[in-house]
Amino acid sequence: MDEPVSCGIDIEEINRFKKFITFPDKVEPFISTVFTSEEINHSIDFGTLLPFALGFSCKEAVFKAFGISWTNSPIKWQEVELVFPEKGNIQKYELRLNGFAKELFKTKGFVSFESSFEYTKDFVVFKFLLQKDQISHG
Repeated sequence: MDEPVSCGIDIEEINRFKKFITFPDKVEPFISTVFTSEEINHSIDFGTLLPFALGFSCKEAVFKAFGISWTNSPIKWQEVELVFPEKGNIQKYELRLNGFAKELFKTKGFVSFESSFEYTKDFVVFKFLLQKDQISHG
């Protein structure tokens, strides 16, 4: 069994993203610096701001679990990806660590991670847990 080591939690207001996205396809440059093109394409398909708020909250939770901030880290926003491979299914998602985020995960000795989220009409909360192998004593 893996041992929980570090947790990051973030909450975002969904309407915060109104100024960056106008449906069906207007996306401000800020979104392209934070999200990969795959994330944007999957999120646009929903026709709501929810997947963008979840993606942003996910990235923040990952930074927090690593004990860093996007302002003081070599991890780039796009190195943490939250994609929704099934069109319209917000519960089916993939969380990927790439680049320095993936390297940091390995060098710090993490073996797995867990993630989950909740949302209301106005807010999203994303939780990210880093885990290491549990050492058995016996």
